[in-house]
Amino acid sequence: MKTLIISGGAVCDAFLEDYCRQNSFDCVIAADHGAEAAKRLGIPLNYLVGDFDSADRAVVDSYKSCPGLAVEQHRPEKDETDTELAMTMALRLGSEDITLAGGTGTRLDHVLGNLYNLLLPLQAGVPCRMVDSHNKIFLLDQTAELVKEEAFGKYVSFLPLTETVEGVTLTGFKYPLNNYLMKKGQNIGISNEFQEDRATVAFRSGILICVQSRD
Repeated sequence: MKTLIISGGAVCDAFLEDYCRQNSFDCVIAADHGAEAAKRLGIPLNYLVGDFDSADRAVVDSYKSCPGLAVEQHRPEKDETDTELAMTMALRLGSEDITLAGGTGTRLDHVLGNLYNLLLPLQAGVPCRMVDSHNKIFLLDQTAELVKEEAFGKYVSFLPLTETVEGVTLTGFKYPLNNYLMKKGQNIGISNEFQEDRATVAFRSGILICVQSRD
């Protein structure tokens, strides 16, 4: 099951509308304020989750009356963010692939929290990425091959999420690395580019953040 989560961050309507045209989803979950983006774009929802402290009340009420749409409301005083609740729900429902939209924006604390939320599907072995009009962000815990033709943008960056990522080897990129010890706080992996049609990032241990971006 392929699942789309629409969170309450910044959503470029034109981008998300086009993304949904190019990608089909079996399940759509809106997290709180993300319900407004779904409403604007006419994206049918299967689930609505959150404390609804930032969503338009009229929008939430309209969804509550929709037959076949499940609403899971939480108290504002909770430990999890609304996006984390949506991610947990997606995994609980048996999602085999997850896309998070609306996960970036002006609230840097939430952006960082959403980045860490990507650990949940990674640990469950479920492919997941966070997308906006300029970036696709995902986590890697093992060697991966990236295809230039499928890349989200011109630039490919690798940053360590763990304290260290050991034995980083980049082949097929403009700036290669060989058995490099990448440490948190170093920016050596930022703004790389494809040199060949297929490129590989290999490493022995740790977790990498991969950001494919375009200006």
